[in-house]
Amino acid sequence: MHLAVAARSAITTALGSTANAVIDPLLDRYRLAATSKGIEADVLIVDDAQSMARFGMMPLASISADLVRAVIGQAHTALLANGNGLDSVLLFGGPRIFPFFNFVNPVIDRALDPDATVPSDNPYGVISATASGQDWLVPTLPIGRIYDAGSVQTFADAIRSVIANHEAPAPRHGSCAIYNGEWMQASVAVAGELAKPLDLQMSPPYQVNAANRTDLDRRVVYINLHGFDGQIAWKSYDAGNDVFLDVLTPESFTAATTAGSFVVSEACYGGQVADRSVANSCALSAHVAGGTVIAATGLVWGSVLRPWAYIDSGDALAKHVIGRMGVGLPIGTVLSEGRRLFVLARQGAPDGMSAFEQKTALQFILMGDPSLPA
Repeated sequence: MHLAVAARSAITTALGSTANAVIDPLLDRYRLAATSKGIEADVLIVDDAQSMARFGMMPLASISADLVRAVIGQAHTALLANGNGLDSVLLFGGPRIFPFFNFVNPVIDRALDPDATVPSDNPYGVISATASGQDWLVPTLPIGRIYDAGSVQTFADAIRSVIANHEAPAPRHGSCAIYNGEWMQASVAVAGELAKPLDLQMSPPYQVNAANRTDLDRRVVYINLHGFDGQIAWKSYDAGNDVFLDVLTPESFTAATTAGSFVVSEACYGGQVADRSVANSCALSAHVAGGTVIAATGLVWGSVLRPWAYIDSGDALAKHVIGRMGVGLPIGTVLSEGRRLFVLARQGAPDGMSAFEQKTALQFILMGDPSLPA
């Protein structure tokens, strides 16, 4: 069973009293669209008595990450009793509707990594009531979200885009890799997992503009660029001129080129979506345009050569994820399996997982429907 989860009271608080009149019909349209493609799907409204009663639960009087996680676990148990169980979960709304879990950053040196906490969706997919520690790194259930992006209009647009991806997906083919020139070796190694035909675009000098935006018209777009806390563009670094160049901006992503695509971004803060909109987030712009985005909520440790080690955590995770694409798996399973393989490989190291690797496993999120075939 694929379960879509919504919360009317949280939608009202985040988007206003008229929001549910727009969103409620789209929830049912979404369920029908997924079902039409052979996906056994249902919608659970966690603060609605009738909806929760179908799963043997009382409606939530308030919305919190822990309470919603508990509901997901109880829904899984109820479905198992009928011989089913959950395959994946789709949350309807961004962090103002369903909050992120915030972990203390395992990288404790703030001079290296300024993030005090790591926003994560992982615990929503950990169904054990006694989970702790390493369980958070490898959730049992794939979790995705349809983001509201700050308004009823963008929320509705994002839902309609996902519905269209089920009913009439755009016929996109091939892959594109856009990467920072200083990270060529690591980027090309990850890009080797991408389906052919493959376009490799190195920046500098490459920048996406109106003339070459069709380069993004691919089934999978892999991005290994700089991102910065609070900044909008995904950038490359021009070492000769000591300047960062805007390579991708929110305007780069349109439905014409991005609907139905899968975007895997290693950019730092690429998935920093709290209090962002389509106007100031590349990831939200791509998502609302109909793309499915995998990105990190904070500083990414990948393609980094430090005096003591080459830290490739983000690259390694991206390689595992992209390597699972194109074999008929849902995108949520692709991310879950890629994360699991990454964690297993790193746990097998003589010293176990480093703090950089733990952060990597926690912070990559799925912006889109986990039941869509990758």
